[in-house]
Amino acid sequence: MNGPKVFEMFEIEDAISDNTGFCSYCEDFTNDGVEPDAQEYECEVCGQDTVYGAEEALLRGLIRIID
Repeated sequence: MNGPKVFEMFEIEDAISDNTGFCSYCEDFTNDGVEPDAQEYECEVCGQDTVYGAEEALLRGLIRIID
């Protein structure tokens, strides 16, 4: 990953409200039912242990909101 993946506010809000996890390898929201503070869960798409809760991904700087 070359830097944080950028999303619009509504995309992050949707991920938070739907408990969708962000995969830092796929650079996309991939898993459903992920706790907000989840760390290194297995991705349902790529199989890597690189899924974080949406809030955790924001705090870690893996994703950011577009200006």
